[in-house]
Amino acid sequence: MELFTLYNEKPTITKSFDFGIIHYFPANNIFRFEFTINTELNNEDAFTVFNFCNSNSILPKYKLITIMKTKLTPTKDIYDFYNAEFRNNHILKETFVLVSATLKVAGNFYLRVKKPKIPTKIFNNEPAAFNWINSEFL
Repeated sequence: MELFTLYNEKPTITKSFDFGIIHYFPANNIFRFEFTINTELNNEDAFTVFNFCNSNSILPKYKLITIMKTKLTPTKDIYDFYNAEFRNNHILKETFVLVSATLKVAGNFYLRVKKPKIPTKIFNNEPAAFNWINSEFL
């Protein structure tokens, strides 16, 4: 399935970073971020994406889909970043699409131990993530 067919629109904003690419779909107020290289999942890169979304969202709160198909190594403090109180003021719902078994274990650990304050789910495919993030259910 083509990316823009799933989202029913073309993104109004696309921005590339050294570590990934982000698209903004305003009809559903969704940012879609995908890591494009094998890298360390760290606070600096996460903050870059977070600040970009905050600066470009048409509404005060937005939905975020993060696609992790590459080899990523989470840093020790990344879980604290994802669960930080300041994110609650900007992110309405969040989902992660994880394909590697290692990231799925790390993601499920995050959900069980850190208990995010933002409604958050992990999926292994993007259409399921898209459907959940657009649902009325938290």
